[in-house]
Amino acid sequence: MLASADPGMELGARLYLDNCNACHFVDGLGADEVFPELDGNSLVNAPGGTGLIHIILHGAELPSTEIRPMRLRMPGFGNRLSDDEVATLANFVRSGWSNTADAVDADMVAEVRSQFSETE
Repeated sequence: MLASADPGMELGARLYLDNCNACHFVDGLGADEVFPELDGNSLVNAPGGTGLIHIILHGAELPSTEIRPMRLRMPGFGNRLSDDEVATLANFVRSGWSNTADAVDADMVAEVRSQFSETE
């Protein structure tokens, strides 16, 4: 699916390679106990897709623990990706590997984006 960074590949795949690949890898399996697996992930496949959209826009953080005192933070990409690009990236992940979740659209992304900015 992501064998090379071909300039002719679809936008979703290019966005994934540019923004997600370093931690979640081309196979979507992430790094054991460090970066979450995207293939088969319940949040990725959740109905509606708002959780995944929120994480793409605003990032996420794993808390520190006694065993792993370093907090791991995924950056948000809302400051550099448009609503269309976030929807395209989310759809690539939601339909990639073994995932079969319904598509999201730019209007849904805009709604999630506006809900978060209202709570700040």
